[in-house]
Amino acid sequence: MATKVLPPKQLQNLRFFITRSLNTSSSSSKASAAVSPLNLAEKPEPPIQEPPTIIQDHAKPSILDFNDDRKLFSNLPTTKLLHASSNLHLVSIGPLVDFGMWVMNSRIMETDNILRDVVLKTVRHTFFKHFCAGEDVVEARRCIERVNEAGLRVMLAFAVEYTSNNDACDQNLKGFLDSVQSAMSLPPSSVSSVVAKITAMCPLSLLERVSDVLRWQQRDPSFNLPWKQKSFPIFSDSSPLYHTLKKPEPLTPQEENDLQLGQERLWKLCEKCVQANIPLTVDAEHISVQPAIDYLTYLTAIKYNKNDNPIVYGTIQAYLKDAKERLLLATKAADKMGVPMGIKLVRGAYMSSERKIASSLGYESPIHNSIQETHASYNDCASFMLEKIANSSNAVILATHNVESGRLAATKAIDLGIEKRNQKLEFAQLYGMSDALSFGLRNAGFLVSKCTPYGPIEMVIPYLLRRAEENRGLLSASSIDRELTRWNPTSWKIQYDVIAFESTGKPYQSDFRLVSGLPCQGELGPLPCGILKFLSNSSMEKKKIDEYEPGPLPSPRPLDRFGFVKQEVNNSPHGLTKGRSAYEFEREERRVRKWRKMIGVGGSDWKLYVQRKPHVVKRRIRKGIPDCLRGLVWQLISGSRDLLLMNPGVYEQLVIYETSASELDIIRDISRTFPSHVFFQQRHGPGQRSLYNVLKAYSVYDRDVGYVQGMGFLAGLLLLYMSEEDAFWLLVALLKGAVHAPMEGLYQVGLPLVQQYLFQFDCLMKEHMPKLGEHFTQEIINPSMYASQWFITVFSYSFPFHLALRIWDVFLYEGVKIVFKVGLALLKYCHDDLVKLPFEKLVHALRNFPEGAMDPDTVLPMANSIKPLFLFRDCKSTEVSRANQLIKILADREFLSSQIGLTRLNDLMESKGGKKKSSSSKSLCYEAPLGYSIEDLRPAGGIKKFRSAAYSNVSLNAFGNHPEIFQVLT
Repeated sequence: MATKVLPPKQLQNLRFFITRSLNTSSSSSKASAAVSPLNLAEKPEPPIQEPPTIIQDHAKPSILDFNDDRKLFSNLPTTKLLHASSNLHLVSIGPLVDFGMWVMNSRIMETDNILRDVVLKTVRHTFFKHFCAGEDVVEARRCIERVNEAGLRVMLAFAVEYTSNNDACDQNLKGFLDSVQSAMSLPPSSVSSVVAKITAMCPLSLLERVSDVLRWQQRDPSFNLPWKQKSFPIFSDSSPLYHTLKKPEPLTPQEENDLQLGQERLWKLCEKCVQANIPLTVDAEHISVQPAIDYLTYLTAIKYNKNDNPIVYGTIQAYLKDAKERLLLATKAADKMGVPMGIKLVRGAYMSSERKIASSLGYESPIHNSIQETHASYNDCASFMLEKIANSSNAVILATHNVESGRLAATKAIDLGIEKRNQKLEFAQLYGMSDALSFGLRNAGFLVSKCTPYGPIEMVIPYLLRRAEENRGLLSASSIDRELTRWNPTSWKIQYDVIAFESTGKPYQSDFRLVSGLPCQGELGPLPCGILKFLSNSSMEKKKIDEYEPGPLPSPRPLDRFGFVKQEVNNSPHGLTKGRSAYEFEREERRVRKWRKMIGVGGSDWKLYVQRKPHVVKRRIRKGIPDCLRGLVWQLISGSRDLLLMNPGVYEQLVIYETSASELDIIRDISRTFPSHVFFQQRHGPGQRSLYNVLKAYSVYDRDVGYVQGMGFLAGLLLLYMSEEDAFWLLVALLKGAVHAPMEGLYQVGLPLVQQYLFQFDCLMKEHMPKLGEHFTQEIINPSMYASQWFITVFSYSFPFHLALRIWDVFLYEGVKIVFKVGLALLKYCHDDLVKLPFEKLVHALRNFPEGAMDPDTVLPMANSIKPLFLFRDCKSTEVSRANQLIKILADREFLSSQIGLTRLNDLMESKGGKKKSSSSKSLCYEAPLGYSIEDLRPAGGIKKFRSAAYSNVSLNAFGNHPEIFQVLT
């Protein structure tokens, strides 16, 4: 039809434009050219300036060609391409997707029939038509024929996912049988397999029970399961078993009967597939029910996989840490039993929920820690299966949307001599997604299938929502990204790489990764294009920056036990972190056992224990929380765990789908947070990406505060002990005051809480150490010159890391008073030396305390022994507001520095002595935000100017008419 409307030349231009926008892999092919065809493991990024020898070594043409867009999409009509492009653009509009999801999940769809009809018709002609084959087998048949005409096959999926009773299971079985019957009437080999979910043929609650007893038998082999039949191994030694922490009750006779019914349904479906000579692929699920699914799948495979080509395919999720071990064990057992093994290899679809469950129970996540590890796991499993196929055993479906994995697998297959049309090797992508990869593999001669769901539109809604979530950010980059796209459309062409990672906490929800843009929640996605443009234009970055990938890894250097590069500098976050003796390790183990007993599984006993024995909790926290439990305990004592559970999906929304005016400020500071820690050293690496995610999310969450520099040290410290989402909610708990007084006043315009705390600290210092207070007054030393960063970063900036951790333990439990106490203890420790020093040496001494003062076992007992004359208590918001109003009045009367009253915290962190430091400067937290240099304060200089600006030198008598300012502490 398009050829009748447009002249041929314009039509060709239109097709070229559309195909270029749909081909999301062509620009990545160039980056992949240097990958060795002999090894499926992905290589690190080569240096930016590649030597000629490297280029020559990899000069052989690529197996997959993505550069000729016309060739890739030659089988698709222009109208189909235009429809696909418009749909992908629509699902990239975040507000539109949010509104659509709200409508689909609201009661309006149940009560307003007119609106319901309008919405369903709209969805049917847009997203449903793009991602699904139709509502019944007749419509699905027409879609299958179109896919076959394009040179691809179909994995036919009746899109039903979960059920709760046997009647619904029987009904779902009928739908699966109809799928097979429909496939039988199609041309041979047009349908590569039928996809089924065991969760649709067996009640979900029963699968959870079966998984529980199977896990317990793995723990305790003496646990008898009389109904269990011989199967392949479903666990490895590293498989997570924390879903079943107590011995479960054996299955009841009714449950055993229901399990038998579920198994018979699967066998009945498999018999139909054998009759049709069409393989059956069983999808994977959450690891809470996956053991039962694997058990039933393997039983079916043992029964029906008799010939060389398997009829039953199980699914391995490569994002699980135990994936390769389980694959090896299962295939080894299958070989021993003489059963051909069929495997569909995917990355995984439930990342966020799996991590949340593990974290809530106090266990390590079963998911790989980074996307690079997941890629490596997938490629290792694919390589293993390809080698098995080369030896004439087993079969594999490589289901991937990752171009690099597809290229590596194709190269490996050719190197191993596997025939491209070998029925034991097949690639697969979802219908409506990654068409460039599908056609590229097809053009290279491989068998390629599109997983094509069908069913009534109401039943397919969860599937469509998942597709919308995966693609919503494809073109919805921030304003910075859009500017970059216009700035250099060739090098900044938007690409996407679908990775089935669960992100919102819903059982069916998936996530995506934008190679060009938005970082994924919980994963270390690349920094937005805005970062790349900023760095490429910055004087800090002289070399050409790669567009998408992390920079080179830092050279190996000795690290301390916290991950900091070992240095001799005492006044640094990693100073004084010495190795521990065997006795200290033993003592730590005893303390860990006590703490585990105290907090229970995942913190389940924590609140009760705190209520019963608060004095024990307080004493143990002051002794220090064991490092392996610190992240969990911090979340419990700060209240952040409750915030996270009450706000599922909020962090993902803030990170991926919102923009912040503070993005460039975050970018500017991101490499200056803990620069000597291995986690944050790599440019664009995992640490910097996670830090960017958390800070950007908070700047969107609280736009009044936004982002200021000191927050980076708080977030960086938290990220060393917990995930991004956990760190974000702990930051919210601190700044918003979930348990103690809110800290946001430290970062608001005018620095009200900084002023308040410094004034209070000055008063306390003079009460406890009057001689030192008098000396400071004579030498014109005020707390703003040395103590501001103590409060702004809670000692995390320039103090030894092991001391900062001990302070944070107490700070999160007892509140800000520990900051005052530690500050007083430091001055008290050095009291005799400080009272003898002149001004010139005082400033240096107050920023470089001796080694003995940096020992937590010395300074913390001293701090806890201080009994302030003012009673420390968490300040209520009304009290803080009243105190701030009084401070403002005093500022208006020129008792306080007008510059401090008007500046942002950024100025406090960036300026020292009236001069800006370079970005490479070691010091970031500067204590004197005053418009003059220290040279001006010498006796021959402008002392009058100093006294007119320094608020802490105002006589206490000046506040005589305002006693309320002290009531905040009492």
